[in-house]
Amino acid sequence: MSQSTRPAHRPDVDGLRAIAVLAVIFFHAGAPGIWGGFVGVDVFFVISGFLITGILKHQLADGSFSLLRFYERRVRRIFPGMIFLLVVVMAFASFTLLPIDIEKLGSSAVSAAFFVSNHHFLSSSGYFAGAAHDQALLHTWSLAVEEQFYLVWPVLMLVAFRLGWRSSTWLAVGILLSLGVSEFMVRRDIDAAYYLAVSRAWELGVGAWLAMTPIGTGERKHLPAAPMALLGLFMIAYAVRSFNSMTAFPGLAALVPVIGAALVIRAGRNSGTGNVVSRALGHPVLTWVGQRSYALYLWHWPVMVFSRMVWFSEDGWSHVALTVGLSFAFAEVSHRFVEAPLRQAWPGLAPGRVVLLGLLPWCLVGGVAWGLSQGHSTRTDLDARQLRLAGYVAYDGDAAYRGGSCFIVGQKGTFDSARCLRSTADKPRMLLVGDSHAAHLWPGLEGVWGKQFHVLQATETGCRPLVSAPHGVPACREFMRHILVDWMKDNPVDVLVLAGRWSSVDLPHLKATLQAVKPHAREVVLVGPAPQYVTALPRVLVNSGGDPQAVRKALVDKLFALDDQMRAVSSGQGIRYESLLRSLCGNDVCKTLAGADVPMQYDYGHFTVEGSIEAVKGLRLGGALSPAL
Repeated sequence: MSQSTRPAHRPDVDGLRAIAVLAVIFFHAGAPGIWGGFVGVDVFFVISGFLITGILKHQLADGSFSLLRFYERRVRRIFPGMIFLLVVVMAFASFTLLPIDIEKLGSSAVSAAFFVSNHHFLSSSGYFAGAAHDQALLHTWSLAVEEQFYLVWPVLMLVAFRLGWRSSTWLAVGILLSLGVSEFMVRRDIDAAYYLAVSRAWELGVGAWLAMTPIGTGERKHLPAAPMALLGLFMIAYAVRSFNSMTAFPGLAALVPVIGAALVIRAGRNSGTGNVVSRALGHPVLTWVGQRSYALYLWHWPVMVFSRMVWFSEDGWSHVALTVGLSFAFAEVSHRFVEAPLRQAWPGLAPGRVVLLGLLPWCLVGGVAWGLSQGHSTRTDLDARQLRLAGYVAYDGDAAYRGGSCFIVGQKGTFDSARCLRSTADKPRMLLVGDSHAAHLWPGLEGVWGKQFHVLQATETGCRPLVSAPHGVPACREFMRHILVDWMKDNPVDVLVLAGRWSSVDLPHLKATLQAVKPHAREVVLVGPAPQYVTALPRVLVNSGGDPQAVRKALVDKLFALDDQMRAVSSGQGIRYESLLRSLCGNDVCKTLAGADVPMQYDYGHFTVEGSIEAVKGLRLGGALSPAL
């Protein structure tokens, strides 16, 4: 490409890339304080939209634009690293993972190969769901969004150019429409909002708008570059530090990192590398990381998933050091020996032939992935007992928890109050409220206490039973306030059981919740966190051979400290606290089997039906009502 058709290289943008990828990596590694590191993906979207649109704009202006050549560059940029990743990941998985895991990996690899993995993972699990941590190719969803955008964006730009739409007004309208769709979807189906291109297109569009919008001298005068860039970095840092899995995202919340990235890019564009912030971002260390950001993004997540699934590595600084170090090592190998050489290979070859050369191995890898997805596993070393245990990884917990009616899964289904909150006067009422970690107690509550109580249920995935959390998914806030405030005010219950997948961010809001519900229940019981593992318990039992020390290594330790903190909050409010960790764990080892070859939990932390019954047997419920029973 001639110099006239490519915008000048921006070292500060490489530095911004580095910040984005490091935020994602440290977030996924579980580094303390990086609760919102997932916004690094949003920064990437802005950068991608800016760089691609800048190239397209120059090419359209000088008449050198070619759709075929555009896609040739995408093949050179994307295919080598992705093919290398898929080959290594599938080869490693074929000899280390369980058969069901290999099938799932094959399916996700097929979707990644066709750039539809965002749809694939939307249909299988939410981004923040525990099960997602076992999906080695989950991170390819963002690459799918980008490639879906690039399928249509060059064509739209070409049409706009030929129609004489040189102004960016039409793009601004599109950005606002996509942002509106994103905010609407956050309130209706947050997983869809997170994964789908239609709700993410505005983020790439903001970058495109930057590339298409000229800067006047007045803007330089009133918006000094260094303060602008500092403000942008602060906005990104704020999102990284303050956002978390409870943030209603993307929607309007994504404006914080997106505008932040736009300000940094705009500031550098104002003055090149002349301002102090741009010079700092252009530091050789940051640009070195930024130039490897694609490889780092590709490799970091499989490294972290396999470290948990195979070696039971738990979040902590040792895990951060190990996984980040390995991510950089694999990324450097991929960048230096695969991506860089193939990106420049065969310079005189026609674009069509380059695309064909890229598609051939791509299809071959896709074929292998399809074979794995059909159950053609290479694992032959598992005995009958191990295979029975391994089968629980595919356990349908949603059905056991009354999914779709009394347990709303991923905001899909309709809460059936007539069924789930129905009772008669012949027995006292016990109401279970919370997320999936409340729903998994329902089989046990019904099985153990069903003869003495009407066991009512109001549960929804990702919705901890809190009434005062300032952030979070709007649908969750509305659902919990409806049950815990509005419904209970008119329908007091005898026993209220609050349970969830608690985290430290919930602690400040527990006190207000307990105060709000106490007047409407004769007894309130707060149930602490269930034992959780770094990967699915059946996988731990199979891969460890049942070795207690290996099982103990896979247990998430930080929950024990949270358990003590929750007990203190509950005690301060005069509320009964029930610790699943204390009742199920002793001598640092938790109960793992609910029966012969029946695990207590089928994934990282959700109980099987048998496990739920065992867990509930250890809870003290109905104490305040015992004289009446």
